[in-house]
Amino acid sequence: MSKDFNEALDDINFAEQRRHRQMGFTRGYSVGEEAGWRDGYVFGIRKGSQISAEIGYYQGFTNAWIAILEKEDIHKQRKLTALRTLLDMTRNFPKTNLLEDDTIQKLGRVRAKFKQCAALITSTGGADSGSFGGSSWTSMDSGQGTYSGTYSAAGSSVRGPSPNPSTSSKGGEMSF
Repeated sequence: MSKDFNEALDDINFAEQRRHRQMGFTRGYSVGEEAGWRDGYVFGIRKGSQISAEIGYYQGFTNAWIAILEKEDIHKQRKLTALRTLLDMTRNFPKTNLLEDDTIQKLGRVRAKFKQCAALITSTGGADSGSFGGSSWTSMDSGQGTYSGTYSAAGSSVRGPSPNPSTSSKGGEMSF
């Protein structure tokens, strides 16, 4: 009987402690959940911005090279076909991340097609560097999809995408 009485006293004494512990847990959980949503939102915005800059860069690359190849030589059908396919792939890239769309696989296919186009365009046969018709292309791949390129013709220069201002002076570099 004394054991029951002691347990009853402990329950009374620790009731306030349990209430404060539960309130602390609830508040901490809410704050953590809000911080997680905020961090996830910011991360999603940044990643979406990087991917859209990459897709936009590929579109600019293909538009420029299609214009060059159409003017320079009509016997470049293989290159033009590959470039037009890449342009179609970038135009049809999903604008929203729907659950049924496998955006990461589509991005991988676009990157692979871009590498193929870069390899076709370069005069050396590889995708590392080359020149064609007064323009030059340099591609770096660290295994994670890092590309850097400069196209220049008639005194104008177009650089690859730059996710932050610190890389804009070095040429565009993106890694995913």
